[in-house]
Amino acid sequence: MKTIPFGTVEFNNTGGPAGAPWQSGLYQINGSVLAGAAGGVTGYVTVNGTQRGDLFYYREGGSGWVDVPFSVVTSLNPGDVVAIKARSISSSGIIDGGGSGMSIIGYNTIDSRPAASAQQLRSTGASLDSSMKTIPFGTVEFNNTGGPAGAPWQSGLYQINGSVLAGAAGGVTGYVTVNGTQRGDLFYHRAGGGNWVDVPFSVVTSLNRGDVVAIKARSISSSGIIDGGGSGMSIIGYNTID
Repeated sequence: MKTIPFGTVEFNNTGGPAGAPWQSGLYQINGSVLAGAAGGVTGYVTVNGTQRGDLFYYREGGSGWVDVPFSVVTSLNPGDVVAIKARSISSSGIIDGGGSGMSIIGYNTIDSRPAASAQQLRSTGASLDSSMKTIPFGTVEFNNTGGPAGAPWQSGLYQINGSVLAGAAGGVTGYVTVNGTQRGDLFYHRAGGGNWVDVPFSVVTSLNRGDVVAIKARSISSSGIIDGGGSGMSIIGYNTID
């Protein structure tokens, strides 16, 4: 496992060095690495050397370039060191610097109150067939809302995003639901063979307390599986002030 250097600052309005939090609070860390490695790459986001949240992973059928995403929502403090670590799964590989980027978004406080709250959830995995199934996200990796996993803590605007790591010949299709009704984003990927595919989803929607957020998916042409270790979801709520 090696640290991927992100030393070039393309845009920085914080006044600090690349990858350094500028105040205590809630942050979203996301981006992707452009990797050339037979068998794919695996890795994770670290804070002060400790794995924090998201694991990214892609198993490719052969050699080639793959854009591998990562995303995590977490609390950070000034002086914390954010890093991305990765390794080739089955052989040597390379990370292309020009095609790899990371963004660190801080949700500022207003009158000492947070402008956003969030949950970072990990899936426990699921088997797939041709029928639509709910993908369980029962493991809480980060929660600063004080409420249960996957539940909106106040009425307002929310961003629901993440990805499922799917192994299914023909690909998978699915969507985000709120109270059983499809809401916004449809995700879909037709794989060329039996490869593992990191399939993203994202939707911005209004939610109320008691609403149930779920991710549903099915295999397109045959049976498949959702890998729990490589599938994650974040729910970010934009708080109201006064």
